Amino acid sequence: MKRIIWLMPVLLVWACATAQVAIECDPEKRNFSVEIPPGWKQLSSSEVFLITREGPYSQYILFRQRHIHEHFTHTTKRLYKNMPPLEAADVIIDEMKSDPSVLNLHVVQTATAVVGSYPGFKIVFDYGIMQGHSFSTIYYGFLQGDWLYSIRYNASPDAVAEQDAEDFQKVLKSFRCKG
Repeated sequence: MKRIIWLMPVLLVWACATAQVAIECDPEKRNFSVEIPPGWKQLSSSEVFLITREGPYSQYILFRQRHIHEHFTHTTKRLYKNMPPLEAADVIIDEMKSDPSVLNLHVVQTATAVVGSYPGFKIVFDYGIMQGHSFSTIYYGFLQGDWLYSIRYNASPDAVAEQDAEDFQKVLKSFRCKG
């Protein structure tokens, strides 16, 4: 009996340490919730919602909510309500192609996809940045009302891991818009 009583707190701590955590974002800035996989941590930033296991130059998952009337910095293309998913993907690709800080952009795949329960798009691409780092990215996005929601998994080539891919799929399935 004493062993069982002693074991209960240990099991409770273990269960809490390995549980997925549902994060509800500041409703003034972001209107979504998502479950963060075990081993990932949120980096504190008022600008972006970003989680990582080892640091942003190894791998991260970035969440963004962008109003469709917010202008892009590097393209004149615009998003609009009820835009077909692949047309929205083309706007994102054009923004990246036009960004001088994005080097050697190579789009591997563009396809329709589902994020949570929302119809959207998927873009797989590789690129580099001026600081000498290169990355592989899986970018999902969808339009909901007046908003573009995007979730991107980004990793340096030597940090891409099967577990990260599984975690990213769980994150995608857990993503929910609020309101």
